[in-house]
Amino acid sequence: MIQCEAYRRAVVAETDPDEIIHIFTMRAAVEPIAVGLAMQRVDEAFLERLRDLHARMDHAIAASDSTAAAIAN
Repeated sequence: MIQCEAYRRAVVAETDPDEIIHIFTMRAAVEPIAVGLAMQRVDEAFLERLRDLHARMDHAIAASDSTAAAIAN
């Protein structure tokens, strides 16, 4: 998490283990709902774009091209 103060830089906020457990528990509850909603909008064109990006990432990784892999990601 990022903590921003007025007229100061942003810094990584300190967290305790209980807060981290709470965050991950919330994510575990919310993410399946978000995926279900997102899947309602998926079409074949979207899936083809994902396949293309995956192929580009595979090719970049095989070629040890971290820049291309990052762009595809």
